[in-house]
Amino acid sequence: MSKLPFVLGVAGASGSGKSTLASSLERRLKADGLRCVLLREDPRFFKQLSSPSYATRDPQSEEPSHVDWGATEAHARAHLDDDGGGGGVADLIIVEHFLLASPNGGAKHLLPLCDVLLYLDVGADDQARLLCRERRVARSVRRPREVDDLRTYYDRVVWPAFLRNTRDPVTQLAPDARPTVVALDGTRPFHDVLADAIRLVRARVGPRRLLSPPLLES
Repeated sequence: MSKLPFVLGVAGASGSGKSTLASSLERRLKADGLRCVLLREDPRFFKQLSSPSYATRDPQSEEPSHVDWGATEAHARAHLDDDGGGGGVADLIIVEHFLLASPNGGAKHLLPLCDVLLYLDVGADDQARLLCRERRVARSVRRPREVDDLRTYYDRVVWPAFLRNTRDPVTQLAPDARPTVVALDGTRPFHDVLADAIRLVRARVGPRRLLSPPLLES
């Protein structure tokens, strides 16, 4: 059985499904009896607010310099000893951040805290870019001009930043490095991705920490 809390990092492109996976893992594993804490990127630790308009958004909002990493790391470390609710150490801490693997950001401040990095791999070609871009567009209803601005911003800023700050660093991690990198095919149906992620956590945390078998989506 792994030491507790077990810290699981979740990384991937914007639109790859990483936020949905992190939320679903927290919900399903809590239902199984795990004391689970989900830590996302917190806007309180951004150095400036991003423009709501993609036509005027500063590209630096996609870069490590946009984040106060000292405060971000301190917030994460506080949960290694307490689950934030006064109930003691959590069984599982999920860390999800869009710059989790960035060499000048999360790789220095958050990744060393993780036991496993779960990487949602959708590829790096144009097909992958279009898949993730359209998933991001579909998150909310926007006016046609806003959709055009978002697509342009994603193609010119978000995707290149993802390749530079996430995909390239993850693929360059040594096989024996910590954390262990587990790549899941993010192009598969979400049910399959979630099932694999739950099996991974169960194997690492140990069945004695779970009250019942995992509930998988039908």
